[in-house]
Amino acid sequence: QVVRDFLPVPHLLDRPPPSRSELRPLSTATLKAKLRVASAFGKENAKSKKLYVGNLGYNVTSEDLQQLFTPHGTVQSAQVIEDRDAGRSKGFGFVEMSSDAEATKAISALNGQMHGERALTVNEAKPRAPRSDAGGYGRR
Repeated sequence: QVVRDFLPVPHLLDRPPPSRSELRPLSTATLKAKLRVASAFGKENAKSKKLYVGNLGYNVTSEDLQQLFTPHGTVQSAQVIEDRDAGRSKGFGFVEMSSDAEATKAISALNGQMHGERALTVNEAKPRAPRSDAGGYGRR
């Protein structure tokens, strides 16, 4: 309460929430943006299956990964994860297949297979663990 006294503008918490009549419907652009955000967090079509591909060579690109999985079904997306600072592959990636059957076929065909000098690890991707908001020093 003491901090609010020094604010030059009225505080958001001091006014009542807007009524239903004051709310306006979302625009088409806003709805599309929300859909893009939702799909980026894995809430897209439940029929597609995301696969983890590990032990990739550091010179493998997303296009190489897509070509590797294409003979086993329809690849909706393929992404090699890159180091933000170095700009090179971290040695793993994700491939999204259009169906469970195609994903199962790709796992059985490619898991343990040699690609370059390395034996690939291919399995169903697990959901990303929630990250804590705390960061920096003093984390316990």
